[in-house]
Amino acid sequence: MILSRAKTKRSYIVNKITALEKDKRKLYKLGVFKKVKIYLVEKIAGGGVIVSVSGSDIIIGKKVAEKIEVSQC
Repeated sequence: MILSRAKTKRSYIVNKITALEKDKRKLYKLGVFKKVKIYLVEKIAGGGVIVSVSGSDIIIGKKVAEKIEVSQC
């Protein structure tokens, strides 16, 4: 399932990131990479999402959120 289509208030495991390399590097620095557990806090206007990763909330824009595949855990 694509992160931008996932349900809020649930935990997910990142399966695959197909974003551009520069976006992958940014996500990696924020702690979002393959096999990491994330919690989808909220969806925001415009298609972005707020996720919690290792106790920190981060905002991911729509275009990048559409490039992150997750599965519910």
